[in-house]
Amino acid sequence: VIRVAARQKTGPGQRDEGGAYEDFIAYFTEQDHAEVDAKTQLFDSLAAEFTCELGKAESRRERNEKGFKEISLTYGEIEFKSFYQVFKWIQTTWKDKDPHCWHNAYNVPGGTFVDLGHGTGKGILAGAFMHQFERCWGIEILESLQDVSERLKAVYDNYVQAGSPEEY
Repeated sequence: VIRVAARQKTGPGQRDEGGAYEDFIAYFTEQDHAEVDAKTQLFDSLAAEFTCELGKAESRRERNEKGFKEISLTYGEIEFKSFYQVFKWIQTTWKDKDPHCWHNAYNVPGGTFVDLGHGTGKGILAGAFMHQFERCWGIEILESLQDVSERLKAVYDNYVQAGSPEEY
């Protein structure tokens, strides 16, 4: 996803002048790639029944029922792997450069992850997988998506209760 975005800025067959994608991907070690692949597999397993299609259908249904026409309520998702890569890039790029700044918080456990318009809750699940946040919160205006996210939370809670937190 990130490779496509970087190439779309410059046009087909052209390389961006700064080599943004190459610079971005250079921050990932083989261990990082293995970690993101393992976490992606686990994420996909836990979120399997909470598809993008489900989120879109629930969002569309409730918006139509309630007459909500705001474009800001349009449903969409980000791929877990892309989300993870952005977090890892922030972690690696800014590690120890300013220990009191917000971005260094990703290098120590704690903090709060907030997903505004959390939809089915997969962004919150991604936050829980990317860092040892003290809390992961979601705010959603559509009740149907809130209900779906609570079902996903129950799946996650069952997984955590069945295993060790070090596994995720």
